[in-house]
Amino acid sequence: MREYGPSVAMPRILDLLDDYGIKASFFIPGFIAETHIELIEDLVLRGHEIGHHGYMHEPPATLNKEEEAEVLDRGTAILKKITGNVPAGYRSPSWELSNNSLQLLHDRGFEYDSSLMGNDIPYIVNVGSESIVEVPIHWELDDHPFFNYSPYLGQ
Repeated sequence: MREYGPSVAMPRILDLLDDYGIKASFFIPGFIAETHIELIEDLVLRGHEIGHHGYMHEPPATLNKEEEAEVLDRGTAILKKITGNVPAGYRSPSWELSNNSLQLLHDRGFEYDSSLMGNDIPYIVNVGSESIVEVPIHWELDDHPFFNYSPYLGQ
């Protein structure tokens, strides 16, 4: 989210959602939340969910367990400070979980993850002897592959 997203696109998207009475989940990196506090407060005021999306969009697969835990804790603290709530959901930056991610999420009380693509409906993922709900996401729902890999677009 550079300046266009928060200042131009988000107000348009939020007005459209309001027009149709739709509530949405927004997975926001902690740094973006800190930078655009008013936007996050507006999202909450309008009844939308704020989910955890790292701090600086760090892919967990590139972090050791302690670094990943620190990123989770830092992002959670920021979102709680701004919204008054601990986020219930998590979407991994780049949709890349580490071998530790689901256990770290479970240990921190996250209700669900939305980073995997194992189905088109929510399902349960085992985390040791425990489990966490997975709300799947799919590449087809993101414009990144279309713009990133098309030789005719995004240039």
